[in-house]
Amino acid sequence: MSSESYAFGDTKVAADRLRLLARLLEPEMTRFFRRWGILRAKVAVDLCGLHDAVAG
Repeated sequence: MSSESYAFGDTKVAADRLRLLARLLEPEMTRFFRRWGILRAKVAVDLCGLHDAVAG
């Protein structure tokens, strides 16, 4: 897998999947960030494909 490709592609379905994940994870991630005093993030990292990128 290329480090430049997204594991789920670049389609409407992939975008819908990311929107759904964001909606589902947002409340918990907000609590996590607030707990550790992170009010604004300057950088975000998508670790979903990390295993494939590291192993591959």
